[in-house]
Amino acid sequence: MDNYIILNMNLFTYENKLFAATADGGVETIGSFTIEELPKVITAYAYDNNIFKVKMTGSEKYSQIIEFGIGMEEMKNYSERKIEVEVI
Repeated sequence: MDNYIILNMNLFTYENKLFAATADGGVETIGSFTIEELPKVITAYAYDNNIFKVKMTGSEKYSQIIEFGIGMEEMKNYSERKIEVEVI
């Protein structure tokens, strides 16, 4: 099993919970963040932990906004795009 970041997008809450799925099948909580904070937090966590797959649930429109934000953070801070985003 691969490592990946899980985001369950809920537009009716102020903060959205972010989790990391580990190779051994476990899940650890990263924290709760606002929609504005998510791209920066996801990108930093992904690069710090070598996890380049993000799975998101929720609104397709807001998932695209988060995906765009992640891409912008990657280009700004790392000059490359490695994070793959999947909406499930």
